[in-house]
Amino acid sequence: MKKQRWRHKKRGSVVVELFRARLQTADPGGLSDMHPMVVYRHEADGTFWVRPADEFDDGRFELENDAR
Repeated sequence: MKKQRWRHKKRGSVVVELFRARLQTADPGGLSDMHPMVVYRHEADGTFWVRPADEFDDGRFELENDAR
């Protein structure tokens, strides 16, 4: 998968999408098992984050350009 840079529209922070994954859980109160997730890294401090794909793709991030 080609890494892409995204900008959070509200905060202005830039993140690099690393890959898409699936959540494995037995917690009936949370997200369902096999829920699509996005793993990404903040460029400013290098921290890694995981967010449900439906949140990542809902318009709060805008594609900036290809990561270097």
